[in-house]
Amino acid sequence: MKKFWLLTGLIALALMLFGTAPTNRVSASSLSGAIFTTTPDGSIVNENVRYEKKIEVYLDGGPGPNAPQTAAGLPDGNYIFQVTDPSGAVLLSEDPAKCREIRVHDGVIVELVSSERTYGNGNKTYPCSIQDAPNPPDGPGTAGKSGRHDTNVDTDHGPPAIVVQLMPFFDTPNNGGVYKAWATPIDTYVAKGGDVNAVPTPLKVRNRQVGYVRDPGFGPPRDQVKTDNFKVKGVPIVPPEVTVRKFHDVDADSLWDAGEPEMGLDQCVDSNGAIVSCPGGWPYDWTEPIDGGTLTSGSYYTPNTHVAAITGTYTACETLLSGWAQTALYIDGVKVTTNLCASVAVAGTSGEKHTIVFGDTMPVSVSGQKVIDYDADGTKDAEDVCPSAAADPVNNPGCAGVTVHLDGTDNLGNSVNLPTLTDASGYYEFTGVMPGSYTVSVDEPSGFYCSFPTTCNYSLNPGSGENQNGKNFGDFSLADLTGRKYHDHDGDGERDAGEHGLADWEIHLDGTAARANPVTLEGTEIHRVTWSCGGVQVPDCQGEPVGTYWFLDLVPGGYTVSEGALPNLWAQTAPDVPGTWNLQLTSDQVCEDKDFGNFGPCAGLTPGYWYNWDNHYTQSQFLDLLEGTIAAGDTALARSYLESLGCDNGDALHCMRRFLLTDQLSINLTQSDYFNEGAALIGACSVQGVGTLQSAIDDALAILANPGAYTRDQILDVKGRLAAFATK
Repeated sequence: MKKFWLLTGLIALALMLFGTAPTNRVSASSLSGAIFTTTPDGSIVNENVRYEKKIEVYLDGGPGPNAPQTAAGLPDGNYIFQVTDPSGAVLLSEDPAKCREIRVHDGVIVELVSSERTYGNGNKTYPCSIQDAPNPPDGPGTAGKSGRHDTNVDTDHGPPAIVVQLMPFFDTPNNGGVYKAWATPIDTYVAKGGDVNAVPTPLKVRNRQVGYVRDPGFGPPRDQVKTDNFKVKGVPIVPPEVTVRKFHDVDADSLWDAGEPEMGLDQCVDSNGAIVSCPGGWPYDWTEPIDGGTLTSGSYYTPNTHVAAITGTYTACETLLSGWAQTALYIDGVKVTTNLCASVAVAGTSGEKHTIVFGDTMPVSVSGQKVIDYDADGTKDAEDVCPSAAADPVNNPGCAGVTVHLDGTDNLGNSVNLPTLTDASGYYEFTGVMPGSYTVSVDEPSGFYCSFPTTCNYSLNPGSGENQNGKNFGDFSLADLTGRKYHDHDGDGERDAGEHGLADWEIHLDGTAARANPVTLEGTEIHRVTWSCGGVQVPDCQGEPVGTYWFLDLVPGGYTVSEGALPNLWAQTAPDVPGTWNLQLTSDQVCEDKDFGNFGPCAGLTPGYWYNWDNHYTQSQFLDLLEGTIAAGDTALARSYLESLGCDNGDALHCMRRFLLTDQLSINLTQSDYFNEGAALIGACSVQGVGTLQSAIDDALAILANPGAYTRDQILDVKGRLAAFATK
């Protein structure tokens, strides 16, 4: 009883919402004849108690069995039919009126005029009629399982008389399962305001659909329509459904894991494959069976559910959007081999449901650049590039044409081993990489060492669309440092011609390497000691001049090169204060000419060249030394006199003067002249058993200042001491 009152309320509400009076009234004579509902073969009229399913109910426009063909027949012409609830307030037919047009001739239905028509509803297209096989396994005249206005020959009257399936129509809101079939001439239908192309508008009460809004084309007066009630006593058939879905396989493992979005619902895409704000489902093509073949009904978007009214095979083919790859395909919950198209077989059972689920992921790219880390600091600085072969032929092989490897396993369990070569600028790229776990590494060229990354490789675990860019590699090669230890005879800080190398002098290298490979190279704190070659410590100079030193295979970094402790009375003249070389070595740099000059006792004495006075003294200084020898001060005569002067004439004073000049003119006084005591270092030159040069010079100058105070033997003694230094 409760259900009865609920139904009565729903119908009353529908009538209140949509009214009962038409907007157009047609004045015409009453329509003669009748319509009947019948079985699929037309053998029984008004079989109200035997309809088990809606698909079994057909429309018959002619007389009953054994009656003359014209008995109760409709006038010739075209008619529109519909199905409603018993009151006629709720339209139940689901398709437009143009799909329900029949032609009556000689009192019987002879044609379903709309059999070849289609109609659109949203983004879907449907056929108005589907003609099921005339002789299915159950025999001729059985119900069309498609539920789309199937036709059969009317058994009672034979060809050309036919009966027309009333499906598709919505379940009646009547608790007793009662329906009403209607028919009216098409011109009357249009005159009353009917629209043959209109898709029925859903009618909802309390947000529940109870049918469709009433069609005005069947409105009053009722003398222009023919009706017949029928009852379907069985459980209403629920048409089979096929649902097509799509998920974003973020980890590309072919499983729809918790949290992975459904495309078109949780996450959306555009036609180019870019992820966008919703709406925007994944496109696919849909193919469904029709009588004698299949029909591709166009593109749809996930998620979507199709009514599979016809027994047969239904196929969904996903569109592979740019930047995506398929990883999974499920049919009715079972994972199958991936394919862009998936099919299900629909048996036509009421309530039958099928699912097709596609899974896709976005393959990623892995890219970077191999550069020369010139300062080996483990960081890609602005100056760290892959140089051209023309600009840097030594370092170019360390980054151009180098093999880069991508190794690992994708999340489907497939092993991945991909090599590629860096281009002329050191760039590399792997494309189409499926999400997974990978290592990116390089084959280090001979003579080059890894600077970054710290582990010399990258471990990657990209998900869908997570491109791995900037995976750069830095390399360096080792640097060399060389110089020479030489005797700076004139103390000018320059290595002049004839200034020879000094062997067996200790050279120190100290500093910090920017980045050291712990496997092949020493640690970052550097301290090395070597010796200048040509002596006991390093006899073999390998073709280099005596005094050469070298430090090889240095990691780029900051270094200081210095001398060991100098022997007594020796001084450093090169490099300048503080007397060390401070260097910043870079990849494959060969740093040369880091020389050390030394000036020591007796340095600069060159016996036999005392007359080269003008390289050491001013003319006034030279004349001071000649005082008492050439009174006229003529330097040319003085030079000639001193060259001819010997010690065999017994002139001890002049002989001593010659040796004094020999030593004095051989002394380089570039920093300050002798008379201001700038030659103290030279004065420290000593000869065993003779004493220092300084004392001999001082004694000689004292004699010249007062020669009468000294004996001949004293003068010759000083001369002998000077001679000892002149020949050293």
